[in-house]
Amino acid sequence: MRNLLNALSTAMSVDPRIQRITVVSSSTDTTNTIVREFSEADPRIQLIAERGRRGKASAWNTLIEIAEHGGFDVLVYMGADNLPSRGGISFLLDDLEGGLGIVGAHPVPVDPISNFLGWSTNLQWNMHHHISREVRPKVSGEMCALRVGVVREMPPGIINDDVYLERLFELRGFKVGYCENSKVLLKGPSTLSNMMSQRRRVYIGHHQTRMYLGEKPSTVWFRSVFLIGKALPSRGLRPYVYLVLSFFIQGMLYLIAKLDLYRGNLPYKWKMAETTKLLKYGI
Repeated sequence: MRNLLNALSTAMSVDPRIQRITVVSSSTDTTNTIVREFSEADPRIQLIAERGRRGKASAWNTLIEIAEHGGFDVLVYMGADNLPSRGGISFLLDDLEGGLGIVGAHPVPVDPISNFLGWSTNLQWNMHHHISREVRPKVSGEMCALRVGVVREMPPGIINDDVYLERLFELRGFKVGYCENSKVLLKGPSTLSNMMSQRRRVYIGHHQTRMYLGEKPSTVWFRSVFLIGKALPSRGLRPYVYLVLSFFIQGMLYLIAKLDLYRGNLPYKWKMAETTKLLKYGI
């Protein structure tokens, strides 16, 4: 959190369009203490401490309310475990000024590709990148920016908030964009159980989105499969084995997630994947 707040404070000092930093937290570690330290030095940094975990939609709704009541034109959202690249937030704001309604950043994993989990994480986000460029712009909850006033409230049980926002903005006549230059660093899971839990939750969200909006996310469109060749982090015998194993695991989790949805298992307050919180890199 300290690295993130340092990066955001720097961004706010060089771009006058960035006027407030709000952290919505139900953390039981040192997060709230760190945010309060920064807030004492700069009152534009604000902590909203929740008494218990209420799910991501609750944090979204708090931020939407603050943005509307504060008279802001744009809300930039990002996960607290990530780090924006230098100028990344400004690139998003530039694109919104160009007429877009919502724009997603370019997630870049820091995981090494020398092991299966790191390789799979890089494949996943490389696919995200190529799909956004060649099939359909995608918004990622890792970091995105949107016009205030279009979304008044997020459904409390929504899982894939980013996909929901994409469709909602399109239904209301706004264009969705992808900003390749706005990079946000993230850390993928480092254990197989964390990875499977994370992907299972995401796939439940995919099925939920199709049920709500009648359309699957572009990452699972059939024609997106043809981009795998471009998205491969590396080539050779070992990567081929990684790819086959990844296909098997992802396919299995996709089917299990569909069963989860039918059973009413909606993990809007999911168990945190602790190994994704190990991002120590600077900007």
